[in-house]
Amino acid sequence: MADTIAMADNSTRAMCMEEEGNRLFLTEDVIFEGRERKYKIFSQLRLGKGGESLVYKAKCLSTNEEVAAKIHDMYNANDRGNNLNRKMVIEFLNKNLDYKKTCIMPLYDSGYITINLDDTDYKLPIDIMPLCNNGTLSNKKIDYKSLKQKIIPDMLNALKLLHDEQLVHRDIKPNNLYMLNNTVVLADFGTTSKIMSGTSKGLTEAKRGTAGYIAPEVWSGFFKEAADYYSLGCTIATLYKGEHVYQSILNRDDASESELNAAMSEGLPLDCPDEEADLQELVNALVMRDGKDRAGYKDVLDWLNDTQLFHNNWLIKLKRGYETSSLNFDFNGKKYKNESELTEAMLKQWKDAKRYLYNGSIARNIGNATLSDRANTIVEGIRNEGIEPVKNEDLGLAMFLHYLNQSKCPIYWNGQTYGNLSEISKAIANKEADEKSVTAMLASSFLSWKFCNTQEASNQATIDAIKDVEYITKKYEQLGYYIAMYRFSTATDKKNITVDNIFKRITEKKNNWYKKSEEFINNDMVLAYFVNLGYKNYVLAFKDECTGMFISDNNVSDLELLYMLFESLCEDKIFVREHYLQYGPYAYLYWFQQNLNLYSFNSSKAKGIQSQIKNIKIGKNMNISEMRSGLISLRTILLNEFMKLFQNNYLLTSMGLRTNANTEGITTKFTHAFFAGDFFGINVPVGYLKTIGCEARSINE
Repeated sequence: MADTIAMADNSTRAMCMEEEGNRLFLTEDVIFEGRERKYKIFSQLRLGKGGESLVYKAKCLSTNEEVAAKIHDMYNANDRGNNLNRKMVIEFLNKNLDYKKTCIMPLYDSGYITINLDDTDYKLPIDIMPLCNNGTLSNKKIDYKSLKQKIIPDMLNALKLLHDEQLVHRDIKPNNLYMLNNTVVLADFGTTSKIMSGTSKGLTEAKRGTAGYIAPEVWSGFFKEAADYYSLGCTIATLYKGEHVYQSILNRDDASESELNAAMSEGLPLDCPDEEADLQELVNALVMRDGKDRAGYKDVLDWLNDTQLFHNNWLIKLKRGYETSSLNFDFNGKKYKNESELTEAMLKQWKDAKRYLYNGSIARNIGNATLSDRANTIVEGIRNEGIEPVKNEDLGLAMFLHYLNQSKCPIYWNGQTYGNLSEISKAIANKEADEKSVTAMLASSFLSWKFCNTQEASNQATIDAIKDVEYITKKYEQLGYYIAMYRFSTATDKKNITVDNIFKRITEKKNNWYKKSEEFINNDMVLAYFVNLGYKNYVLAFKDECTGMFISDNNVSDLELLYMLFESLCEDKIFVREHYLQYGPYAYLYWFQQNLNLYSFNSSKAKGIQSQIKNIKIGKNMNISEMRSGLISLRTILLNEFMKLFQNNYLLTSMGLRTNANTEGITTKFTHAFFAGDFFGINVPVGYLKTIGCEARSINE
């Protein structure tokens, strides 16, 4: 029984156990005396380790039957809540021993095992259960037919019994489902809680569960039946796919909680064939973000018996939830009696809706005291809920539509509707979004406000991710716009292209490098991708330092900053440095140093200059900052000393005309050695332009 979970948290340790990290394990075989039988527990045959318990293979001494023994090594016997919780669960399991009828893992025996060490007794809870040799349903791919005819009915049966006893399991997942003699049984009730009555129904203190299966409301401490049905939906999806839909995220060591939560908020796509599409509809209904809208026992039962009945009843249920209203509002000459219709009308007539909101018509005539108060809060800046006066009229109307239609609660902004964050991402990626409008939405901080005022408010990681995008958008609009495209996309949309791939792609055509790099600097789409890869600080530093000057001969230019960015991010730094030496803003100086043999140094003073140039160390094993320092030194010598002695006049040279100064200075007979090329306004050797594949007159074009 791998991955079993104990019934309560605690720090009590059995001292005859060895410690592994923060856990303790049996070091010798022990005997447990149950209610009627004795069991030998084999310390060397550990079957699994849960968050709060250890499971060992054991044997009933009177029958020789092999069983599983779960020792709760993290149990706090001094916690009254733990003791009550365990008693409640034991009573439930003892009432439901016939697993073929209940689909509940039977409890053969239970009690406490006493272990003596140094004349001290340590008492730990223990449960004896069947030994399931086939293990759990984890990592098993279950076909549609088996799910519908066997797995889901058995799971539904177990949940019905549990919920009828006012209990919630709180950790439904494939790891807690076992196949016992062709019956699917639910096990591991260590996180099970009692559903509390009254307004605090389902509120508990412990917020335990498994990533990828936890209902959104659980993060706020609410455990109702609906939370188990959310986990059921996730479990069905995992069994159908053979792994969690977002297993790639769960597997990564560097995966963040915000990334998983953002992905989960977009649903669980199963890629079902048409004949199995009703399974997707069931999963969608079970993983509704709002627990009030989520499918429950009756809905799943309908699906099992008649999928068309389920479909029809589910649509009616949703519609009923969305359209209950007491409105009687006149908007642009038409009466609206429900929130959905009024929302759609205001969305389509956005400009008029803003006028109605800001001239006070909505607050005065909406016919709903709560909505009237909301409208006043937005327009007048009433601070009783911490809301500042809204100066951005689009933001104000978007906030009001959020309040108007909270049961459905998509994202409304400037005439557009986005069902979720991924729809914003897709609209940007498909070039269907209005960049100005989406940028304004992000810069207004509406999205973070909205998520703070919905059921997802408990998902702080998602809110933090949204706030991060909004912060960047306020500073760099286009960058934030494209970061939203990547950050709000589903995991399956994300590509795996490295920074090295990108640099090599834009440098593959040498005569196109400067055009490509300038486009790169002026378009933030690729920079946003770098942020998505985790290089936010590097990208923001690059943006902060950019000057607007593509190439400069005396200052750090944007092209040079771009090289430094790639050097920081690429694994193949030598490739970047070699390219910098050949194509960077000072690369002509490196060419000049490497081609000193083209020049004649005709005096001792000239030879001294030659020696200075040769002695400046520049190479690919230096970082770009170090190379730049050497190149600047080289440029200083070139301008202040070399050019004063160099006859940089091809016409005079070709005619053989020389002065004494020329004779004693620096000369050349090679046309490509003359500084007669134009490289973005900089005089460079003609040979350098030919080396990089550019004509002297076309380099600026």
